[in-house]
Amino acid sequence: MLKAYARSPESGMYRYGSGKTILTERLIDGRILFRDLRANGVPVVEEHEEQNTTSFAFEIDGSDLSYGWESVIFDSEPLKDGGVRGTLVLDNARVLARLTLETVAGEEGFFLRTLKLENRSDRPMRIGNIVPFKGRVFRSPRSYQTTAMLRDLQDPAFSIGHFYSDGWGTEGNFHWDALTPNTGMFFGSSRGRSGHNHPFLAARDELYGGFFLCQLAWSANWRASAFGRCESDTDLTVSIGPESPNPARILLPGESFDFPPVLFGMNADGFDELVCSLHQFQRNHVLKATADEQPVIINHWGYMRHELSEEKLMQQIDLGASVGGELFLVDAGWFGRKGHNWYSSTGDWVAGERLPNDLFPVFDYARSKGMKVGLWAEIETAGSESLLTAEHPDWFLTRYGKRVERLLDLTNPEAASYVEQSVMELIERYRLDLFRLDYNTDALEGGFRMTEGAEENTLYRHVEAIWKIFERVRERFPNVQLENCSAGGGRTDLGMNARFTTTWVSDWMLLPRTVRILNGMSIVLPPDRINRQFGVSMEGAYPGSLEASLTASVMGHPSISGFAPTSGDVNPEALETVRKYMEVYKNEIRPMHRDLMVYHHTPELPGISGEGWCILEYGTRDRSRGAVAVWRQYASSEDTVRVRLRGTDPSAVYSVRMLPVDDTFRMTGRELTDRGLEFRLDTALTSRLVLLKKIPDGSV
Repeated sequence: MLKAYARSPESGMYRYGSGKTILTERLIDGRILFRDLRANGVPVVEEHEEQNTTSFAFEIDGSDLSYGWESVIFDSEPLKDGGVRGTLVLDNARVLARLTLETVAGEEGFFLRTLKLENRSDRPMRIGNIVPFKGRVFRSPRSYQTTAMLRDLQDPAFSIGHFYSDGWGTEGNFHWDALTPNTGMFFGSSRGRSGHNHPFLAARDELYGGFFLCQLAWSANWRASAFGRCESDTDLTVSIGPESPNPARILLPGESFDFPPVLFGMNADGFDELVCSLHQFQRNHVLKATADEQPVIINHWGYMRHELSEEKLMQQIDLGASVGGELFLVDAGWFGRKGHNWYSSTGDWVAGERLPNDLFPVFDYARSKGMKVGLWAEIETAGSESLLTAEHPDWFLTRYGKRVERLLDLTNPEAASYVEQSVMELIERYRLDLFRLDYNTDALEGGFRMTEGAEENTLYRHVEAIWKIFERVRERFPNVQLENCSAGGGRTDLGMNARFTTTWVSDWMLLPRTVRILNGMSIVLPPDRINRQFGVSMEGAYPGSLEASLTASVMGHPSISGFAPTSGDVNPEALETVRKYMEVYKNEIRPMHRDLMVYHHTPELPGISGEGWCILEYGTRDRSRGAVAVWRQYASSEDTVRVRLRGTDPSAVYSVRMLPVDDTFRMTGRELTDRGLEFRLDTALTSRLVLLKKIPDGSV
């Protein structure tokens, strides 16, 4: 029996199935209507479907284009990844436009929707107010008891989950907000990037149960909204899309472009189940398979920062090799002049005067220690002291008649070509195993470029350009790992993640907030895609216990940036502890990466940096392995917590290893689930890491 399908069982009706989740749409009076979404596998009767909510919205030359469509063709085809793609082609005679709706359905309860608009007229089209996804996602039964259940409209019918904060270092601050009846809310980013939150919206039906989540694959400004209505029954309407001044895009005759894809789905069982299904769909249909296992990265920045030298870099290579480092990454400053900040020197991508022999001796030395090599570049910028800025002042973004410093305008073909050529040349010149892209500047509302007599906003074309550049980079260098960073977590969206191997979700490494960042970001992205760092870089190793910081690192993709200035300054016990945790990552956690289930025992951590206890559990889909991290944050009134595991097989017996005490014992899966494990931590910013392996013979 098919677990994924896309079909049109009758004229004007389109139905998609992903596991037990069903999406129903209908073409009525020239509009594609979002008629129903439900997670229990039972389609509703047509008369009970939603009657008046369109599935998308946008404008052409200021006119609403949510209506006037006629069906041309509907087609369904199986995909190599096990999913099904449904393709609906629509024509609009009013404006001579063609719209193609592609919907990928898998087995996970989620769908991926992409809209492509083609200009079939002989004049330019000014596109604006783009909303690629909207729909009434929760609808209660037609029952006059609903109002009574809400206690005269005092209780919330729905809750909306999102990241509260959009400031640097505040990523992953997940909370549920109660949506009182007949009220709405909206949130998003206005930094010119997808932001230090994340373009998604989750929803919970407080009366009838169930969870919904949608995720926008977009690397610039965005906006999500939700409105909960309550009369005799209740319903929740949500939307998500890019945000920019209009026109967002000017479409020339014969030209076409894609709206930002939206991933959305529903689950009737629980939030853990929703998150695990989301990650599974992302891996199967959105995220590219990694070229290799994600290595333990050694980053030089910690003690020397941008005042680097060949000798200092080699010392850090030695230190990194001593704790099991697998890749040495040269960070910012390799291209600059002594005594000058790296920030003002970007754009000239050749080794600077700090490295008279270039990077070749450094990378050769790293390889002699058995390590791969990587390099950082902020390729979309040019600093005030760079030759590029002096030679090409016309390559920069312009806004309100003024040049925006540092930001190259990738709508300029020459600037975009230079950026792409620079990436390709760096990878080839140094035979890189990893290329790290950074982007530290807020583009805000973007810039403007004159196109066919109108000021077109640049955000859309800039995102298109950087996506296409790295698609071509990946095609040319399929075995090179691509690391995405944007002042930490400035571009964690699926659009960037689909083209990169891992993502730097934050620059904040200090306990306790680093734990909350990992905890929250692992809701929207699989943990193996999340870069976490240990070391003095960003002061990350200063507060709390050594083990608590290391646990936060290895539960993501670990990087080490400074645990001693030189080998003569190494604390032997610290060195041994770092080495042990890196071995745990390589031997225990990394083997689970591509089959990882995530259970958030504490999805919400209150306070400025995350109070109380944080409990994060991983496990493989076959329940043969697992890991549980427990942190005591600050402001916890209790020194003991009991954790009942969620990812174990009740009929199995497990070997249980507890760190940092390194105690090993056996427990049945039933005991781990029913009785659980009790942890006592006497002070804040300490941790326990539990590693689980199923014992084949099952003996206790």
